[in-house]
Amino acid sequence: RFLLADSVSHQIFMVNAVKRSKERLAGSGRRGWRDGPVNICEFSGPLHVALDTNTHDLYVADTGNHRIRKVDLSKGLTTTVCGNGSKGCVDHPSDPLQQALDSPYE
Repeated sequence: RFLLADSVSHQIFMVNAVKRSKERLAGSGRRGWRDGPVNICEFSGPLHVALDTNTHDLYVADTGNHRIRKVDLSKGLTTTVCGNGSKGCVDHPSDPLQQALDSPYE
């Protein structure tokens, strides 16, 4: 099994190669920016996903939105943890939500 950030469908999947199946973990399939329940949240060209093995949260490089998003699988919620949506490199170390990011991809 592996995680897949699909930048075309704007969704995050768990792929099971043995069973030849994929399960949508987050993303409505619409391009945009929306936090909230995993079935209605929106991404814009996500390119990378990482799993926190301690909390089982996913962290998504939401490239088109210039944000880092957290998918809390236990609660079924997606939230923004870094980035204000502006492309740039302005440093705001005291507030990660005010941080400008330049198309994060890893």
